[in-house]
Amino acid sequence: MKILFISTNCSDNGGGAVITKRNLDVLKEIAGTNNVLVITIEKQRTKLSDVVDRCTKHYVVGLNSSLVKKIIQISKDFDIIWIDGSFWGRLAKELKHNGYQGRIITFFHNVEKYFRKRNFFQTLMYPLYNRPIIKSEIEGIVYSDNLIALTKRDANYIKKIKSNASITILPSSIKDSFISDKETQKNSSEKSLLKLLFVGSYFYANVNGLTWFIKNVIPKINVELTIVGSNMDRLPFHSIKNIHIHGFVPDLGVFYRNCDAIISPIFEGSGMKTKTTEALMWGKYIIGSHEAFVGFTIPRDLYKECNTADEFINGINMLSNNKPPKFIKEVRDLYLEKYSFNNSVDIIKRMLNL
Repeated sequence: MKILFISTNCSDNGGGAVITKRNLDVLKEIAGTNNVLVITIEKQRTKLSDVVDRCTKHYVVGLNSSLVKKIIQISKDFDIIWIDGSFWGRLAKELKHNGYQGRIITFFHNVEKYFRKRNFFQTLMYPLYNRPIIKSEIEGIVYSDNLIALTKRDANYIKKIKSNASITILPSSIKDSFISDKETQKNSSEKSLLKLLFVGSYFYANVNGLTWFIKNVIPKINVELTIVGSNMDRLPFHSIKNIHIHGFVPDLGVFYRNCDAIISPIFEGSGMKTKTTEALMWGKYIIGSHEAFVGFTIPRDLYKECNTADEFINGINMLSNNKPPKFIKEVRDLYLEKYSFNNSVDIIKRMLNL
């Protein structure tokens, strides 16, 4: 079995890149590293011909005519073509129209129709910006043999476009990097400030959620908040008392082991939140918005959902008075059962009838 894996650069540090790397590693685990060829599509300077292709052929996010031609030419050598991003759904149509006989799988990191944030200018320029992406996504739904979504919410959208679509739910997962450290995981004393941690890159949903949280919740609680993530040191909150901000760090382990709970005030997006998966891996109590938990099945006593400032304030104050353990075995067991790398391998094997 030979697989052509088409993706963006998975060496980035965002949640999407983590899932792309997960998908690639799953396929290598199943088919063997030497049987998986990767084509990376990079965004490049846009030429006039690319703009025309974007509007007429729905070639978006770095896809162009020369790349499409290359993929079509080599496709006959592969049994499976995995398109890692629904915004390249047009590729499925091009491959089918050019006689490709293998299996085309399109993976939905998000539903782009709901995920793409439009500013005022992009709204005015809808035919150039979002329309080609949404059209390409629809073509992927129509022409792919298998569609993979992270959540039932995203799968329901796919069903609206193609009622008989073959859909597999593949939840967020990450390879296990948990390392126990009993010294740093000692529970905080009742008198110490509650230590909250937010992990995520400088992405609009993260920035907007944190900005809201710092303006509306932080003034009403007495906690220590640490923020860690690629480019997060650009946030303008360094001078606020008890807020510590770090950019990219090579090892998140020490931050996870030292905190009392994870916060995730995320109100925008689609798909699943990798930060939630990672928190489960580290056995952490999570307090977050509804969006932070979409796609996850977590017992009610192991997390708290908050969607307003008052709910966050009351919930965090309760945690301050009764701190959760720094390591919760039941949370980690949930990760191992449902959101581990091995579980993802099993799901894809079943989809491929292996």
